[in-house]
Amino acid sequence: MLVLHFCIVSLLISFHDIKTHRIKRHNIYISSLTLLPLIEITGILFGISNFLLYFAIFYISRKNIGYGDVRLSGLVGLYLGGINGNMIDLATMNCFCWGIAGFWALLRSMQKRERLIERLAFAPFMFAGLALLYIVNEFEGISEILG
Repeated sequence: MLVLHFCIVSLLISFHDIKTHRIKRHNIYISSLTLLPLIEITGILFGISNFLLYFAIFYISRKNIGYGDVRLSGLVGLYLGGINGNMIDLATMNCFCWGIAGFWALLRSMQKRERLIERLAFAPFMFAGLALLYIVNEFEGISEILG
């Protein structure tokens, strides 16, 4: 059920962010509320931790990232808690997210032969980082079973 929720929400929010460079706050709130019954109480701590990390980046960077991304980081943290992640997984997920986004921005700037792009829909990369972490963790579990 958690994976289905993730797929629906990530597609809805990502497509809207790509199209408009906006993340609707009611999508985040409704998604978070419908996700709460599917996670344990520790999942809420991951949501808060990731939100605080992105809020610090938002504040330090003088609002160079959108506040919608800050809100979305809390939701992504809730998902991480839902898959029983830990703080190392939180750091790994964010590294995946930032790495994929940076690589995409570099490819786009090389393609257009301009300086680095200034606006980037970040929601798809946040969801991609979480999905990649989930896939990596699943393969680790399979390798432990196979020996």
